[in-house]
Amino acid sequence: MATNRVDFSNTTIVIDIIGGKWDIQIISVLFSGTKRFNELKSLVKGIQPKILTECLQHLEEKGIINRKSYPIVPPRVEYSLTEIGKSLKPVLTHLNDWGMEYQKEYKKSSKKKLIFLDNISC
Repeated sequence: MATNRVDFSNTTIVIDIIGGKWDIQIISVLFSGTKRFNELKSLVKGIQPKILTECLQHLEEKGIINRKSYPIVPPRVEYSLTEIGKSLKPVLTHLNDWGMEYQKEYKKSSKKKLIFLDNISC
């Protein structure tokens, strides 16, 4: 018997990789090109340096970003998206579009306030 059920089991992989509070914001900033740590810190509003470091390490381990270290004093490190990281752009664009539509519809149909998860780190 055929069912219309869609298998979304691979979405858990995606959520594991980019499901942290800051991951999508970091990736979005890197869509515009290579950045150094302090640039990322200033462009990702509200992130603490320790959390940014942890998120960058996580995204590097997952193959989403490249970390290039230059052997100079003071040390210079640059972050950029890998090809896999760049391939997230249409996915995140669709998620963003869905989020905008959801907010519009939610506001129309409900007086409840949208609550976002602010206490989640990477």
